[in-house]
Amino acid sequence: MASLVGSFRVGALEVTQISDGSFRRPLGGFFDGVDPSEWMPVAGVTSPEEGVPFNFSAMLVRGDGHTTLIDTANGTRGVEDAWEGGAELLVRLAEVGVDPQQVDTVVHSHLHPDHIGWNLTSEGRPVFPNATFYVSEPELDWWLHYDGNEHPMRDYAREKVGPLVEAGQVESFVGDRQVTPSLTMVYAPGHTPGHCVQLLESEGEAALIVGDSAHHPAHLTQQGWHSTFDWNRDQARAARRKLSEIALLKEAVVTGVHFPIVTLGRIERDGAGGYRYVVGAAPGGAA
Repeated sequence: MASLVGSFRVGALEVTQISDGSFRRPLGGFFDGVDPSEWMPVAGVTSPEEGVPFNFSAMLVRGDGHTTLIDTANGTRGVEDAWEGGAELLVRLAEVGVDPQQVDTVVHSHLHPDHIGWNLTSEGRPVFPNATFYVSEPELDWWLHYDGNEHPMRDYAREKVGPLVEAGQVESFVGDRQVTPSLTMVYAPGHTPGHCVQLLESEGEAALIVGDSAHHPAHLTQQGWHSTFDWNRDQARAARRKLSEIALLKEAVVTGVHFPIVTLGRIERDGAGGYRYVVGAAPGGAA
């Protein structure tokens, strides 16, 4: 049985990864154009069809005067019977003592469907009615306002985000943006036009939540390996280098919403101009 909730500390912050669907997923589509003989040993599989642990999840951040969600996960879209905890984000939030009305801040790494699923109920009502949603302006414009975007996910983004814009719950920004005393959105485009990663800082400790810059830790070390979903591969590769350098500068732990709960590692230089991802403990230990 997969872990559906796990926490770690960053200074005064409690960071809780909450699954909205955990399952085993073949990874070939995340290493597009890479020979399986190269990526399979890194992923720990013996066949391209062999699944590895994968999550649709959100991150809950508490301890700085805010109740913040990083992404709202997959929602009820496309849930399969084999998934543990599928479409149960609100159940998991209740288990850790959070009512949706207590969430005052939501930040979106980007607007793909598995990151915005719980923005609205199936009836179109806000799930987090008291929250301000932060989305980078290039991301918001691409999905909601650019008529030349014929991406198959476009209509879903407009359905899940458009009503919140109309209700005045969305705040956009350009570049980096400090959203709370402890959370900064760091502009890291490539996976999508306005993709951001989240830098958490408290009491001299730091963590970096990488969004879809890395679906698997291998993307942090093999930065030229790309998902089929990456919008601009040159930018995506540059974003991975950027976040790796930030992680080194801040001595941050690095994790992602698609990683198994909880996967925590640090970036190190490998001596050949690249990087290693070394799995280890959280900066403040397990919560």
